Amino acid sequence: MIRRTLLAAGLALATGLTQAQNVTINQNAAVLGNFTAQNWLSNSPLALYTVPAGVTARITDVTVWGGEIAAGRTCSIVLYCSASSGTDLTYFMADAGKSTLYNFNSGLTCKAGAKFFAYYYAPTTYSAESQRCANGGQGQNTPWLILRGVLYR
Repeated sequence: MIRRTLLAAGLALATGLTQAQNVTINQNAAVLGNFTAQNWLSNSPLALYTVPAGVTARITDVTVWGGEIAAGRTCSIVLYCSASSGTDLTYFMADAGKSTLYNFNSGLTCKAGAKFFAYYYAPTTYSAESQRCANGGQGQNTPWLILRGVLYR
């Protein structure tokens, strides 16, 4: 494996970040570009990004925006690749009224044709409906997820 450092200026232009990140890729791989995907989430899986043919996509950072979530509500989020075996699940929490950025050195990876999916959940055993994310989408107590990453071959 070889570490390639994406320069801060290029990464900032492509993803809106202000610092450089290290992305680990295979020795013979070539970085082709960046990708971004975003949407409101619901309590059923939503495809956020389909990986183009002939490339692999790796998530470098995720922003969870909870600006439309009322105080006191709990929103847990699951992010995964459709080609995974169920062991590559990544979990996040949406904080009411806040935006949280998560950075990854070895982020979730999907190969060509696969999709990044996400949904939110709140265990009914532990929280009343009034304390969970709403399933209305488009803002009302619903988290917004932004994925950013690199495409490589």
